[in-house]
Amino acid sequence: RESSDEMLPDSLLCFYFPSPYRDLSLEATDSLALDTDVLQGIMREESYFDRLVVSKAGAMGVIQLMPGTAYDVARWYGLPFLEADDFFDPFVSVPYGALYINRQYGNFNGETPLFLAAYNAGPRNATRWVDMHGWNPEDPEMYIEQITYRETRMYVKKVLRSAWIYER
Repeated sequence: RESSDEMLPDSLLCFYFPSPYRDLSLEATDSLALDTDVLQGIMREESYFDRLVVSKAGAMGVIQLMPGTAYDVARWYGLPFLEADDFFDPFVSVPYGALYINRQYGNFNGETPLFLAAYNAGPRNATRWVDMHGWNPEDPEMYIEQITYRETRMYVKKVLRSAWIYER
């Protein structure tokens, strides 16, 4: 990195990969199998840490939680149902999102590309792609490249990249 003029120096990585909710991510994943760096990568790619973002599909907040998903999480774990403003409060919505992602983590045996595809495109689609193309943990790139939805394929790649950088 230091010898190449074309590489971003390590000293500037914090500007391209900020982590404003690092402590919240650590707390939200403390008792979960989900890795903190993956959660940070998801938030970066979902909203670039903008807690007020609303997607065309209706996902809201820093973790881009859908109302139906938040409802399911509340029901599964006996938590209070989120009010409209709660989606925009990271200290409320991120733990719900982390619980949902962790559930996908378990459903897909901790295979990161699979549970990321499930988070982005839904568990049925992620499972369908496994059924269509198979899954080889020794070659996760093959699965990623065969994801039918370009948006999901790029999303998985970006989150993996971001998580890798946050880990370092």
